[in-house]
Amino acid sequence: MGQRRDELIDVVLVEERDDVVAETSHLGQRVRPWWARRRELLRSGLARAGAVVAAVACIGVVVQQGTFAAQEATLAGLPGLSVPLDRPLHEAWRFGGAFPLGWVDGDLVVSGATGANGSSVSGLTRIDTATGAVRWSVPTMGWCTTLGTAVASAQAAATLPQLDDANLVCPLGTEAGDGLSVDPSTTLAAIDLADGAAGPGPNLAGVLLAVDAVDGDVVSATTTQDGRLLAVRWSPDTGRTIWRYASAEGVLDYTGGYGLSWGTGTLDVAVDDQVLSLDLATGREVEAGADPATPVGETPPEIELSLADGSVVRGGGGTSVFRRTSADGAALPAWPGRPLAVGVDDGSLAGIAFAGTEDTRVGAVDVGSGKTRWYASGVSVVAVMQGRVIVLGQDSLSALDGASGETLWRAPVLGGGYGGVAVTDGRSAGYVTMAGTGLDGLIDVVLRSVDLRSGRERARTVLRDGWLVGTAPDGTIMFGTSEGDLLGLRP
Repeated sequence: MGQRRDELIDVVLVEERDDVVAETSHLGQRVRPWWARRRELLRSGLARAGAVVAAVACIGVVVQQGTFAAQEATLAGLPGLSVPLDRPLHEAWRFGGAFPLGWVDGDLVVSGATGANGSSVSGLTRIDTATGAVRWSVPTMGWCTTLGTAVASAQAAATLPQLDDANLVCPLGTEAGDGLSVDPSTTLAAIDLADGAAGPGPNLAGVLLAVDAVDGDVVSATTTQDGRLLAVRWSPDTGRTIWRYASAEGVLDYTGGYGLSWGTGTLDVAVDDQVLSLDLATGREVEAGADPATPVGETPPEIELSLADGSVVRGGGGTSVFRRTSADGAALPAWPGRPLAVGVDDGSLAGIAFAGTEDTRVGAVDVGSGKTRWYASGVSVVAVMQGRVIVLGQDSLSALDGASGETLWRAPVLGGGYGGVAVTDGRSAGYVTMAGTGLDGLIDVVLRSVDLRSGRERARTVLRDGWLVGTAPDGTIMFGTSEGDLLGLRP
């Protein structure tokens, strides 16, 4: 053995032995088949692992597709959804001077509309909101009164009543002479909202003061140029005039100051310090403040909202008390605020309903116990989707966890909420927010849509000063301008 300190290594010389070589060769023979088997096993394992990964991926895709399909099926069956909000919208139709009154079989009934897509209409008009086509139009003057069942929504300023089971009584009004030497006259008519047919009613000389429904009949009042008060009660069902009234002398000057109100069973006209009261049942003069000879029926509640358990909340009409009764009519504890209907509800929070408070908050109320789980700032409930509550307030649109009330995201709203209305297509929420002031001094606003899951902006539609009216049954979004126009917006 030789060795150097720096570069050399130890070397051991041995004599070759046949038994060692044989043993090594024999070991190699044993290792090669073992490795071959392990290699095949490894290949098989890798193949199986790849197959498992591929299967898991396929399962993930199938589950994702199934979830998406289930969500699509759920959305397809939900009423109240708007047209898609993932892109800017465009004006599909426009009516000038149109005041929306309600829905009839999916169409919109408006008062005072003029001009749409080149057409010229006026008075009471039924519109196909998908195209802006006019179904029928009846020339009317003044305000119309609803007779029959008009199912109103409790959502704040969002949707319009259903008028399918109702008629509208409208003044057809014609002016005679120059309006100075000869009195104008007013003729009432009951309008069939299905086809616009007008059933003629009574005619009264003078300027129309008031029209109201009383126990299925109509009471109207006019005043002549010499100040006489004329009134009539008329039954649209039978066409019969129940009573007429004419004051013996002039009692008011319609160009001056007067007050007119509906009391409990009376029509009260106040001029200066005097009040003339008419009994609505008989048409006779009664002492102001006295009980009428025959009380009229109870005034229908302003709001009536059915809850998931079959109970009903009723109230409104100048009072902040909202009564709740069970499905069998038994009295339940009062509802803790104005009942709020949900714009679009997928049923994921079936045990919760909502109440609006006077201090502009939304409360989530447990239907079973009647207790409020949580409060959040807001005026309307835009949607309940997948356990989330989308609430529109005066300065923000928020997504809240339905169980806890925790704020998940918040989007700013500039301009005071523009009527407390927002819309949703089930994936996004759209609301109007102020964008600035144009060169003509009018405020520019945008319809801004945000993702329901994240609150991120998805699209913007530039508009002029105005507010959202709501969503039509076909999904058309309706927008009212400050100049009195009504627009239908679609992609």
